[in-house]
Amino acid sequence: MNTEVAPLYYEDVIVGAKAVTPSRTVTETDIMLWVGISGDYDLIYVDEEFAKTTQMGGRIAPGALTVALAQGLFARTWNLGGSGIGMLGWEGVKFRGYVKPGDTVAGELEVTDKRDSRSVPNAGIITFKITLRNQKGDVILIMDKWIELIIHRPKA
Repeated sequence: MNTEVAPLYYEDVIVGAKAVTPSRTVTETDIMLWVGISGDYDLIYVDEEFAKTTQMGGRIAPGALTVALAQGLFARTWNLGGSGIGMLGWEGVKFRGYVKPGDTVAGELEVTDKRDSRSVPNAGIITFKITLRNQKGDVILIMDKWIELIIHRPKA
């Protein structure tokens, strides 16, 4: 079964369009690999006995990993491969909860704005809002502005 999504070009994007990402279960291995790569060995991520004494009641995933999970789910939903030039930034990143090992997360994407780029020829800037939820429907992360630079559809 082919699960690839056709590349998305500037002309394909409609302000107000929405999509739901696939889901992904976060494992302890995911968390430990992220901690090892980032060097962020905070006890809330690596020490279950300590984490049990906190308001979270156990270990959680680092916030930066949560943002990375949102990016991966975004990429699996709207393919910018071949059309994406790069991410320009994030604004309004709000953590409303946390991800624990074993949680399954999925995102909701919405196109909130688009405009031609003033500095990159043949490209446009697309702004998305991303909301990440866990398996219970609890909001974990809201990114008001996920800003991408993508090219115009090649002329035939």
